[in-house]
Amino acid sequence: MAPSNSQQPKQRFKRPWLWIGAVFLVLPLLIGTLFLTGNVLRIDSPGKEAERQLAGSKGSPESLARHFLEALAYRDRDKLTESVLNRQEFEQYVYPKLPASDPRANISAEFLWKQTHLRSQAGLSRTWGRHAGKKYRLLGYGFAGGEQDYDSFVIHKDTRLLVRDEKGQEQELDLFGSMIEMDGEYKIYSLVVD
Repeated sequence: MAPSNSQQPKQRFKRPWLWIGAVFLVLPLLIGTLFLTGNVLRIDSPGKEAERQLAGSKGSPESLARHFLEALAYRDRDKLTESVLNRQEFEQYVYPKLPASDPRANISAEFLWKQTHLRSQAGLSRTWGRHAGKKYRLLGYGFAGGEQDYDSFVIHKDTRLLVRDEKGQEQELDLFGSMIEMDGEYKIYSLVVD
């Protein structure tokens, strides 16, 4: 008569040392790969906003204005463009806070970006045509249009730069429109000059 299943000893693994060795070999490799690729599970506290960063941003309006003036003086359009809010930043950080993002407004982020970007490019062409290659020394700055707070960022409107030109003359210039301030960093929000 064959013994019943309850009488036979259960054998889980034939070579337990092999399984233990595999776990100790594979586990460190897996953990190391996760850290190297940046795919580590991060648990944030509730209500804490994920880290936000504006590429090419500066720590102050003065620093941003100097960067812009230098790019303009050296006719470095790429350097100048890196100081302006890009599409990804607009769609990720700005658009969700604007009244236009309300579904009842029926204005998509893409549409609003295209309109803003077209106007900014026209503003850049105007500024480039009048000021590219000219060297200005920044003396001061201000925002003639005040500021608008959107909780997670502030738009400083109608930027004015007080500069000294190569001839030693002081001028107030409106080379771009607005600056965005987010988490203590500044970037040009718009190149539209009205």
